[in-house]
Parts: sequence; C-alpha cells; structure tokens
Amino acid sequence: MVVATVIGNLVASPQEVGKDLDTTVARLRVAYDQPNGGTGFITVLAYGNTAVSCLKWLEKGRGVCVVGRLRFNEDSQGEKHVLVANTVKFLARANGQAHDSEEDPGETEGHSEAVSDEAEAITA
Repeated sequence: MVVATVIGNLVASPQEVGKDLDTTVARLRVAYDQPNGGTGFITVLAYGNTAVSCLKWLEKGRGVCVVGRLRFNEDSQGEKHVLVANTVKFLARANGQAHDSEEDPGETEGHSEAVSDEAEAITA
C-alpha cells in the first residue's frame, strides 16, 4: 500500500458518483504544483462521512490537503492512479478566508479499510 499526501486546489466542485452498500462516494479533482514547476492533477475518491462533508462544504478553487492510499489501475475514464482519501483537510477558501469552525468542519476523516473493493471500484 502506497500512502500519499496531496495539497492543492479543487479544479471543480466535488461530484457524487454513486452509492454502494449505502455508502456515499464523492469524486474530487485536485490540481497541485509539481516539483519541476508544472501542474499535476489527481482524482480523489472519498467515501462515507468524508464524502458527505466534501459534497456539502467544498467548491471549485478550495484548497485541500488529502491523505490517502494510491490505487494504481486504469479505470473506465482512463485514470491511471486514484487517491482513496483517508483524511481530507479543508484549507483556505478561494477568497483567501480560512474556514469558519462553527460552519465549516475544516477536516474530515472517514474512509475505513472495511470499505469493500467493490465499493472502491465505483468511479463512474
């Protein structure tokens, strides 16, 4: 298992991509700075409560720090690697304001290894 941390900004608002076994699944597309000066992009899948919080609070341009495990396989949309989120930390908003702790949770945890491989296969 390869654990990775990605810090970047959302390219688009999160999308709910389905439910499996009553578990909400959200897809996030994150842009990040590469060491060579370019920009990289990665798809993040969030499950359960993490997905629900991401769908509720995140929007295009929002900064995030995602910690999760890399999954290497080509899916139906041509993605060669996907980051399965364990923790998503909400960073500064697009307007530069930090999160409001009374309204915005700031950080979510929720992916458990108990989520079946079949549930992780949802990428459409």
